[in-house]
Amino acid sequence: MVRELREETGLHVTVTRLLGTRPLEVIPDTWVDVVAYECQFPASVEPHALNPSDEHTRLAFLDPAAVPDDELPQPYRDLIALR
Repeated sequence: MVRELREETGLHVTVTRLLGTRPLEVIPDTWVDVVAYECQFPASVEPHALNPSDEHTRLAFLDPAAVPDDELPQPYRDLIALR
């Protein structure tokens, strides 16, 4: 988790706890486990300081309530609510 976040965003985080896991049907009859962790990052991080990898064109901190349901499936919302 720590390495992946650093590679994809440039953020240096500390994992503070496992929030949980939830099943997600990604296509009919094909399920994956979504695993969520609570992470802490330096308070001084500004959104413009994010450094996306070549795999991404944009990164942002978003309020989950502002993301449409079809872009943030319920299992993710359930895990976010555990924070």
